[in-house]
Amino acid sequence: METKALLAAFTSAVEARDGERFAQLFTPEGTYDDIFYGLHRGRASIARMINEQFYEYADDFRWDMIDPVREGDMIYARCVFSYVSHMPGAAKPRIVMESVSMLKLKDGLIDAYTEVVNNGPALVELGLSPEHVVKIMARQTRALKARDEAKRHVT
Repeated sequence: METKALLAAFTSAVEARDGERFAQLFTPEGTYDDIFYGLHRGRASIARMINEQFYEYADDFRWDMIDPVREGDMIYARCVFSYVSHMPGAAKPRIVMESVSMLKLKDGLIDAYTEVVNNGPALVELGLSPEHVVKIMARQTRALKARDEAKRHVT
């Protein structure tokens, strides 16, 4: 599938709460590593993540992939993503985040999706306590330092 068509299918499935259609964009054993919900492997798990986890405390998703770049089997795109939060105590109704999405392709389908998200502003907009924000950011720091590509940076 052509890059822009794949990304349009990706974002429209999320916005439509169509986890099954979304999951079909992935290889059968594909992975989606979400900043909030962790690693999901396989189409059934990815579909549940969209249909249940994404929409548990949110709706009216908007997701724009901006200036995508494709290099071989990799696609990189800057993203602006938002949703209306129904999380108890959310300070602002529409939460906005910026990220970079990284999609590794295999046979024209997504084999692995990862993201780097600037979620600090969103955590503040949600009205989370400073202690809760620190807990989330510390978990993300540990995850970064545990990745193979970060090994030489933490020794």
